[in-house]
Amino acid sequence: MRLHVSKRNMPDESFSLNKFFSGIFIDEEGVKLVEDLSHEQIFVVVLQSVAEKPFVEQSHQFELQRAILEISSLLESVVFEILTVKCETLKQLYPLQANQSKENMKSSFSEMESQRNERARELLGEMFAFFNRSTLPKNKRMDVPGFERKRVSREITEKLFDLDKTIRGCGYSHSTFNVNVERLPGEKETMDRKERITKFLEKHGINDIKLNIVSESVAEYKRVGAGISIPKTEEGTEYHKGTLGGFASFSKEKETSSCALFSRHVAHGCIAKVYVDGENGKMTELGEILEDTLQAGSYDIAAAKIHDHHVPQCEVEFKNSENTPLPGRLYSPATIDLQDLQVHLWGSASKPGLGIIKIPELSYPNATETYIQIEDRNISKRMAAEGDSGAIVCADDLDDEHVHVISMLIGSNSDTKTLQDPNVKRTYIAFPVQKGVERLQMKTGGTFSLQGVSNDQ
Repeated sequence: MRLHVSKRNMPDESFSLNKFFSGIFIDEEGVKLVEDLSHEQIFVVVLQSVAEKPFVEQSHQFELQRAILEISSLLESVVFEILTVKCETLKQLYPLQANQSKENMKSSFSEMESQRNERARELLGEMFAFFNRSTLPKNKRMDVPGFERKRVSREITEKLFDLDKTIRGCGYSHSTFNVNVERLPGEKETMDRKERITKFLEKHGINDIKLNIVSESVAEYKRVGAGISIPKTEEGTEYHKGTLGGFASFSKEKETSSCALFSRHVAHGCIAKVYVDGENGKMTELGEILEDTLQAGSYDIAAAKIHDHHVPQCEVEFKNSENTPLPGRLYSPATIDLQDLQVHLWGSASKPGLGIIKIPELSYPNATETYIQIEDRNISKRMAAEGDSGAIVCADDLDDEHVHVISMLIGSNSDTKTLQDPNVKRTYIAFPVQKGVERLQMKTGGTFSLQGVSNDQ
């Protein structure tokens, strides 16, 4: 078999990796693209880019780690080129559906068209999320008008909350400004509220608006059969239930101990002991709650000092959606984009629960901190249920080398009617887990460091 090696310049977007990709060739100089092959000949192409760093290079001696990175980059480019083609098709369909929905609001098909438009929007958003997590250069990523990332000032949100007491939160999902509101009993009241909210926001230059019906408060998930139990009395005849979310090291006054992290609301009205549910319904006392972490206000998180003899048995690693323990990587805006990110949790009730982040920064009335709104990834399977409060929300890494540790679940903000409808996705509220840990430090005067993550500061 004969081997032909040639160089190809990439002066524009016309060269298709997907079209000419037949495999990868590796020699002592590095990684190269196989453009074509037959029984007698192999044609190897070394791509050279004028404007950007080439996908593969031959101006170096072979290095295993560099070869791995180059292979990953080349394969990623091929896969995303296929996704780009599908995205371009969907981009042409989405504006058409959007215009039809606006023009035919009075037609009998308007609801069906609206659902199609919403689904197209969801698919585009999920594609965006994949592109944003890739290592592709910006000029090779997808661009769709109306999907720009936007933010709103705290001044506007505070004025909006003052406009109507039934507003329960707001925030951007891409360029659409979402306003969470309670369900009102009458149609006229509902339309009047919508008009007030719309006029106010349009006055401040916000025209792409969506109102979501939610409950008056977040349903805090605690029930019998969950992962941790906190007794309401010394006799231990009644318990609050929740999920042990994670572990942290706690240092104060030259003393360091291991702590369990969970939802603060699970400990309300209880004594300061935490039990873990074991086999055959037996419970084991895990540790004692740090009273300072139960102070009211801010994020819904508390900590309990674990008894020393239990520390060696604690499994601190987080898991990917396939239930594989992996090193955790703590979320930060610089490392991962939350918009339309597919996430999962391992709670006491959901194993796993699958969701997708729809509003990365959700503002609440009378609160300075922001939250995260997540919805079911699939209508047929709920992301969370009672007993999952305190579970840590994570995201898989594209390379499956670690798991992104993002937030702690509080509960659901879906209203009663939504909870009863099996054809509607539920929504959930969580908060950035690192922000919650920072608040624990403020309350205790000590230092918390999450265990199971590689970059906790």
